[in-house]
Amino acid sequence: MDLTGIENEAEFFPAGTLSDVLEVELQDITGRWSRELEGANPVTRLSGSADAYLRLYRQLLNTTDKNLRNELYSQSVVLVSTALGYDVKRSSETLALDAGSLARVMNKTFDADGKQALWIIETPAPAAGEEQADPLGQAFDREQYDSDEQEHAELEKTIEELLADGIFGLPDVPRYVLVAGASQWVLLDQLK
Repeated sequence: MDLTGIENEAEFFPAGTLSDVLEVELQDITGRWSRELEGANPVTRLSGSADAYLRLYRQLLNTTDKNLRNELYSQSVVLVSTALGYDVKRSSETLALDAGSLARVMNKTFDADGKQALWIIETPAPAAGEEQADPLGQAFDREQYDSDEQEHAELEKTIEELLADGIFGLPDVPRYVLVAGASQWVLLDQLK
């Protein structure tokens, strides 16, 4: 199986095993999807939103107006989230840091037992020319928070720094964190 674009961080699986494990998992999942109704199939939803996403991304690349960039970026991350099957319900969540600072979350999904399964974190809209920036290297922006939350907003640490201690250190830790950026989305797995 071609794993272009997929990295085996910290070599969780031995080199050849990742390809085999992933192939079996994906065959099972895509088999279930093919039996579902068309609107429930994420491949259909994602491919159906590709043109709209590319149009928004091109507009983002071609404008320097900050307000318009924020709007285009927000529309693009909502489009992808929806295509993946997640509703956008923005909230601020307390991190497992001494300061009790807050992280901005687009969606929290729970498993059947009521435990947190997934957080989707939206990075701030990138500055012109920085659309390709690694989403894990970005920090939250004050404008992402409601005015009454800005005092506790975590603005200093990058999202990568927040993951290890602030998010994966929570008592009710989400199993996965999906970090949304302008040109890439990064899925992280908190191994149990």
